[in-house]
Amino acid sequence: EMLEAPVLALLPKRCPRLRTLLVSFAAELDGEALSALTTLSQLDALTLKKAQKPPDDAWASFFLQQQRCRAPEADLGWRILNFCECELFCDGAANTLALVPQVRLVELDLSWCWNLGDRGLAALLNVAPGLQRLRLAGMKSLSAHGLVPCSRMANLEELDCTACNSVSDSFLEFLLRLFAGPLGSAGDALPGLVPLAVRHASETLWAKRKIWAPRPEIRNYYAQRLEDWSQLRAANEVANFAEPLLA
Repeated sequence: EMLEAPVLALLPKRCPRLRTLLVSFAAELDGEALSALTTLSQLDALTLKKAQKPPDDAWASFFLQQQRCRAPEADLGWRILNFCECELFCDGAANTLALVPQVRLVELDLSWCWNLGDRGLAALLNVAPGLQRLRLAGMKSLSAHGLVPCSRMANLEELDCTACNSVSDSFLEFLLRLFAGPLGSAGDALPGLVPLAVRHASETLWAKRKIWAPRPEIRNYYAQRLEDWSQLRAANEVANFAEPLLA
């Protein structure tokens, strides 16, 4: 926890073939040390929690430069990214990361990145269709608009929206029903008769998602799993709520 920025900056020289870097308390990481990490050309799993010093443009520059330095065998991008409590990780960083398709990204944690909004998050999620675990706890600027790409994630296993003030339960319940099964398959699934955009979203999702795949674990503002939530809204109600967002 007490690693100083100059020590972190030495990593590329000492461990040039590093593939996974996990720092659970990166409070001393500054923009200069972050820039030094760009030369880790084989890095595909990065966790930098509580890195609160680098500004948004430093994060954006890191992703841009790291992509240029990336080894040919690692050209498919990131596998795991965790920037929990990196307060200055904003739309600029997310949009830069989204310039390259993140086809290998399976886990993304942006919890408590307070200043990241719908546009930046949606841009990133749109290029990461293979995400399995998405953790967004405490993102106070996030709304349902930023979560629309989740409706296309055929491998989604976890979505955490704990303490996301502006995320409507109606949209989370729509996602729960969308992933419960194809239209009209009974249980909690959406009915066979739904608005056009909702129908298209369901058909697109289930053309790729395995029919036996369990529903993703979705947590609402109160950190409650929606499958344990006994007050689900009617299926038609949440479908109608989602329709303009998907259209």
